[in-house]
Amino acid sequence: MQRTIQYRGCEIHVDLVPTSADMFDASFRVECAVSPKQLSPTGARVPVRNGPFSRRWAYLIAEIAGQSAVDGMLGPRDSRSRHVI
Repeated sequence: MQRTIQYRGCEIHVDLVPTSADMFDASFRVECAVSPKQLSPTGARVPVRNGPFSRRWAYLIAEIAGQSAVDGMLGPRDSRSRHVI
């Protein structure tokens, strides 16, 4: 099963693979036209750890992980909100 989410000009492709009845392993890949602080090539598939998950949780967790990856590549939306950790 696959779902594509648009986020900050990028596409997050979420894939679910059934592992047992009503349980799924999730992975995602990010495709961005522009990623100035790119740490790794976009399009590489990233598995979500600690699965398997129910279908609903698998999609949610993979989508949030993909959004976090995009935020890491593109940086904060607003330069005034930068915090050094």
